[in-house]
Amino acid sequence: RAGDEGGDNAVGGGDNANAAGPARRAPPPRARERENAAAGGDEGARMPRHVQRALWRLLVGDPARLGPEPSTHEELIESLRRARVLSPDGGVAKAMALIPRGDFVPEGQQSEAYLDCPLAIPQLGFNISAPHIHATCLEKLKLEPGHDFLDVGCGCGLVTCLGAYLVGKSGTSVGIEINSAALNVSRRNARTFRAKSQDFAREACEVSFEKRNAFLPDPKLRLFDRINVAGSCPPSKVKNLLSMLKDEGKLIVPCGSDLQLYTKFFSVVTMEVVSHVRFGELVVPSDAEIVVRTLQLDKEREISRLLGESFPNAGGSGPTGMEEELGMEAGSAANA
Repeated sequence: RAGDEGGDNAVGGGDNANAAGPARRAPPPRARERENAAAGGDEGARMPRHVQRALWRLLVGDPARLGPEPSTHEELIESLRRARVLSPDGGVAKAMALIPRGDFVPEGQQSEAYLDCPLAIPQLGFNISAPHIHATCLEKLKLEPGHDFLDVGCGCGLVTCLGAYLVGKSGTSVGIEINSAALNVSRRNARTFRAKSQDFAREACEVSFEKRNAFLPDPKLRLFDRINVAGSCPPSKVKNLLSMLKDEGKLIVPCGSDLQLYTKFFSVVTMEVVSHVRFGELVVPSDAEIVVRTLQLDKEREISRLLGESFPNAGGSGPTGMEEELGMEAGSAANA
C-alpha cells in the first residue's frame, strides 16, 4: 500500500500520488472557495464522509484483499496484516496490537478511530496519519531495543509511544512538536496509556515530549539512531535532519511527493523512495533565527564553562524558554 497523507502535525493530511486521500493541508479561504466550486458547490454539497472513505479504500488497495472496513482495533490490525503492511509476527505488529489508535483519538471521534485513513483533528490544529502510514514508517525504520528514537511532529503521541515500546527500557523515545495544544494532548495520552497498560509500562521506555524546532540547534546536542518525520521537509533542509542521525542510523521523511528513507553508514548516506505521498509542510525557521539560536546556545555554554557549571538542560528532558518561543515540529499552523 502506497503512502497517503499529511502527517500528525499537518491539518488535513495529504494525498497519495497513486491513491489520493481525502485529507489535505487546510487551504486558505480563497483556495477553499475554488475547491468547493470544483467539487460542485459549497461545503454542504461536497462528497459525504462515508462516500469519501469508500473511495479511499478503492484507491489505496484491492477491497477484496483488504476485507471489510475495520471498525475495531483488532479488525484494523488484521486488515494491515492482510494487506502485508505489517510483518505478521514482527515487533511493529506487536506494538500496534498493544497500543490502540483509539486511545490517542479524541472522544468525539472514536467512531473513526480504527478506519485506515487520516483523521483530522481541527479543534487541536493537527491530524493523525493513517495507520498504514504509521506501520510503513516503523517497519522501514527497523527500531531495535536500545535505540534512541526521535519523532518529529509527534501530534497525538501515538508514534512516539509505539517507538518507546519498540526500543524498550534501554532506549529513549522523544517526541517534538510546535503545536502547544497537540503537545499537551500527547503528554496526557502517553501518561494515561502507561497507567492503563501494564505491558506497556513494563516494556516501554519513558516517553518525553518537547516543544522545539527540529531545524534549530538542540541544546543537548543529541544524536538519534532512528528519526521519523511527520511533515514534508524542503529538500534543502534534509541535511539538517541527517545531522541529528547517528552512524548506521535511519531517517524516514516526506520530501516533495516522496516518502524517503535515508540510511547513514560510515558517513555515507543512501536514499530510497518508499512511496509517493503528500504531507503538510514542516515549519522551517529563517536563517536569522537559526543563527541567533546558535549564538545564544554557544554563549550559554561558554558562561557555564567559565562558571564550572553543567550546561542547563544537558541530559534533561524539558524544553528551555527559547525552545518554547521558537519551538518546532511539523508545522501546526493549518498544519500533526
